[in-house]
Amino acid sequence: KGEDFAFTITISFEEAARGGTRRITLPDGRDMDVRIPTGLKDGQQIRLKGQGGPGRNGGPPGDVMLQVSVAPHPLFTREGDNLKMDLPVTLQEAVMGGTVTVPTLTGPVALKVPPNSNSGTVLRLKGKGIPGRGTPGGGEPAGDLYVKLVVALPDKPDPDLEKFAEGWKNSYDPRAKLK
Repeated sequence: KGEDFAFTITISFEEAARGGTRRITLPDGRDMDVRIPTGLKDGQQIRLKGQGGPGRNGGPPGDVMLQVSVAPHPLFTREGDNLKMDLPVTLQEAVMGGTVTVPTLTGPVALKVPPNSNSGTVLRLKGKGIPGRGTPGGGEPAGDLYVKLVVALPDKPDPDLEKFAEGWKNSYDPRAKLK
């Protein structure tokens, strides 16, 4: 059997999720387009049978083994076929509820934040995780995107917010469950 060629390649998070094609150059100088399957996980290997070095004495050619590393994404983390992300919301959006825009792998979508949502509340966007694999309608279902709300206060002091907080007579203990 011919020589096996081993490579390590790094692909983007989006490329691993959606799949695609990547061009590589083999040690013998040949360029080859490699199909990246949908939903590829970090550390997975792609085997290109018969694309390695030529066989000796009539033996079969070797293989190309690609060890795939997936670059991290600035917003999403992956757990199986599901994605997770933290979504900053204003104090007003958390208290009053509202519709906010959430980035997904397929583009922004609207998400309804329920009134009285605490930091840490997790909302699910069904089918907005890693795309399903297989034939449309007959393959695996797409994963979900789990959005964790994080109440974010303004970077610079807001006099109106400070005035409101000073005059607010709260009657609850947010740390009562810790006792």
